[in-house]
Amino acid sequence: MAKRMLIVTDLRVESLNTLRLALEHAGEEQVEIVLMYAETSPDSITEMLFHNPEYRIKELVKPEFQEALAILKNRYENVIRSLRIRLFSGFTTNAFRNFAEGLRIEVVYLPRTYQLQPGERGFDPTPYIKKSGLPYHELDYTPGANSVKDNVLDSLFKLDTVRA
Repeated sequence: MAKRMLIVTDLRVESLNTLRLALEHAGEEQVEIVLMYAETSPDSITEMLFHNPEYRIKELVKPEFQEALAILKNRYENVIRSLRIRLFSGFTTNAFRNFAEGLRIEVVYLPRTYQLQPGERGFDPTPYIKKSGLPYHELDYTPGANSVKDNVLDSLFKLDTVRA
């Protein structure tokens, strides 16, 4: 049976280094991946009535992020059994615990040194995750010294150090 892991992301290419390191950590074991983006719920009645998480994800995900995901899927095709993106909008540890339980998450991977840069309604869920009681690993990586002309996708594969 595939292990189900949750990776916290801000939907930027740089945040996918956490996914890449988690896949390396998994070795040859098949995994089901849930990328989680944390965002506050809409607060107007109209927005709440017509709120569609799948449509919101499509709005937030940029082509560069999709391209980087495709590269990772191809590179780790023997390891990745499934990959999906989910929105989390709770503000308590119990809300996160329920979210993770509903998705049957077994382990969470967090970036240690990369500072999440969520969008205008986004937030960093790390405190809720750490208090939830779920097993988690903080993955540490130092992005390579990229010049301004380097492509952002290249930074996904240029790392100076890696520590789990």
